[in-house]
Amino acid sequence: MAERNLVINKYEVALFPKDFYISDLNILLEEIRDGVDVFSDGNNIILPIPSTAPREIPRLLLRSKDNSVACNLSFDKINIQWINQTEISSFSLPLDKIQDLVGKLSDIIFHHSPSQNKMKRVGYIKEIFFLSQNPTKDISETVFKERLTENLRTFLFNLTFNLTLNNIDCNQVVTIGDGIKNVGNKGKVIMLMKDINTRQDKDMNWDSEKIKTFIQEADNKLDKKDMYSSIFD
Repeated sequence: MAERNLVINKYEVALFPKDFYISDLNILLEEIRDGVDVFSDGNNIILPIPSTAPREIPRLLLRSKDNSVACNLSFDKINIQWINQTEISSFSLPLDKIQDLVGKLSDIIFHHSPSQNKMKRVGYIKEIFFLSQNPTKDISETVFKERLTENLRTFLFNLTFNLTLNNIDCNQVVTIGDGIKNVGNKGKVIMLMKDINTRQDKDMNWDSEKIKTFIQEADNKLDKKDMYSSIFD
């Protein structure tokens, strides 16, 4: 394939706390506003979810003032995203900025868990895209055999690989899909996302510092050029 202009679409961290629960979400929201600057003056919403609803349903939606940072929070999972709103190719985030927010938010969550300072699973995700005049042709030439894509009109593939990261057994989930870019020079794109996460059958029991270390090590595996070449070259 020809050289591509690779654009980072988003960074994401998924946190899976251990035994986290709080009955008064207003208290949690105030603690987050006080302790996490980016959410101090954003559009934050407590959803009217009954206390008997499943733990995995989000209870709290956090947004930065400019909507470039988002967090959906349930008792079982916390998803944090940093979004490239302009889709400029130079979009990048200092890793310490990601680690700082994750550390502050984790410490607040730990305060409301009987298993203090423990996170049982962590995932680090990066998504990139590039323009493609013919997405199906591009993947048939590089990723999948042409006979599998002969009559293909649109696609979304999920591939999961084993990965050992600093002696920790992980999953590496690769998602490849086509789409339309909605801003800027609109056109067809191929989206490529890689998700490195600790395995569900492993209870990591990590504190904030170990989470930050994992993010650093996972980020080293997710350079956007390396992400592209591992699939398309």
